[in-house]
Amino acid sequence: PPFRAPTIEALLRMITDVEPAPPRALVPTVHPDLQTIALRCLCKEPEGRFASAADVAAELQRYLDGDPIHARPPGPLRRAARW
Repeated sequence: PPFRAPTIEALLRMITDVEPAPPRALVPTVHPDLQTIALRCLCKEPEGRFASAADVAAELQRYLDGDPIHARPPGPLRRAARW
């Protein structure tokens, strides 16, 4: 799980306020592309997430097929805007 907390209240606070740990920080063998897809699914801002489950499925299929994925981490401009 991306978040662990001792109480429901603490868990909900983490979900809304804390960025999730990158999967590779928890399991170093996770492929970087798979981490990118997972982090996009967990993005706090709706516009940063996939628009639909079909989009997630298509991205995962590209990953499984060895094709380039479309999800990419935010660039410097987007990171600066979030800051």
